[in-house]
Formats: sequence, structure tokens, C-alpha cells
Amino acid sequence: MDKNKAGYTEGFVSILVNTLLFGLKLWAGIVS
Repeated sequence: MDKNKAGYTEGFVSILVNTLLFGLKLWAGIVS
């Protein structure tokens, strides 16, 4: 894996995690 691909994957994972955390907070706010 080259550096470009590794950086792209890392960025994608970061966005995915942030989206999941945001969704979880949003869901927790609606449920509680």
C-alpha cells in the first residue's frame, strides 16, 4: 500500500468514526 492510499483510507475511517459518533449523540439526544 502506498502513502496516498494509506492517507485516503485513514481519512475515510476518521470521517466514518466521526459520523457514527455524531449519529450516536443525536440518537441518544432523541431517546433520552
